[in-house]
Amino acid sequence: MDIVSSLQEIGPVLKNLISGIALPEESSEDEERALEHFLEELHRNHNVDFRSYKRPTILRRLRRRMAVLDCESIEEYSGYLEEHPEQYRQLIGTFLIKVTEFFRDPQLFDNLKEEVLPGLIEEAREEKNQLRVWSAGCATG
Repeated sequence: MDIVSSLQEIGPVLKNLISGIALPEESSEDEERALEHFLEELHRNHNVDFRSYKRPTILRRLRRRMAVLDCESIEEYSGYLEEHPEQYRQLIGTFLIKVTEFFRDPQLFDNLKEEVLPGLIEEAREEKNQLRVWSAGCATG
């Protein structure tokens, strides 16, 4: 989405968007309730569930989208999305966090670290081979 601004205003607008100065760190109870409702509606209407994502991350990303569109509240942003449904794709892309569920499950990761990898490493050493690991579920491979 484009921001239309005068030449004198564009510098501060860019600085605020990049640095997040205009974005408060803490959220109020009202904002938390609005966020919960917003995420429930997003799940219900678009079959995408971000309710288990870390709240500070989702809120920070949502606030940046709101700042770009000059929306001062989640409710105002929701109204904007109703008028511009094509913006849901960009919002969802903004929310997607490039961390797989695997890395959020300490038991699975610990099992890999303690049970699987040591045997693979030892086998590679014994055969004087390299051990290469590729994760198809990881954003960077």
